[in-house]
Amino acid sequence: METGQDLSDLSDIYAGVKTVLEAANTKLRVYTEPPSGAMQYPCLVMEQDITVDYGIALSGNSWDVRLPATLYVRHGKPEVAWQEIQKYVSPTGTESIKAGVESDNTLNNAVDDSELDGLVTVQRDIDDENRFWTFSARFVIHALETIA
Repeated sequence: METGQDLSDLSDIYAGVKTVLEAANTKLRVYTEPPSGAMQYPCLVMEQDITVDYGIALSGNSWDVRLPATLYVRHGKPEVAWQEIQKYVSPTGTESIKAGVESDNTLNNAVDDSELDGLVTVQRDIDDENRFWTFSARFVIHALETIA
């Protein structure tokens, strides 16, 4: 999406998040919609409950969008899964989600500016068979697009 277009098609923003984060971290798989089958770990799943601030759009010429996403890591040992998720929630480093978004804050030219709004929560779960620990971290990606 080029500057000056509207956000009527959010698929460009989702695609931009996927492109930027997978380029910054080759180990991470980004799903732009909930996967219909088994997920490949580690992965970031873009959620569909976005928030658009229409007040900004009506009072000016900018759209303010918040895109929630959940990161999942999985391992047989909880301490290994915990160490792995710490790399992703860290503000810096090659596996950092924040650093990945900041590597191209235009999200591959999909928006004018973006940032990681913050980490909402980290959770730990074990599967029904007590074989794998899954850690999840929920993020919010904040994007801003100016329209003509």
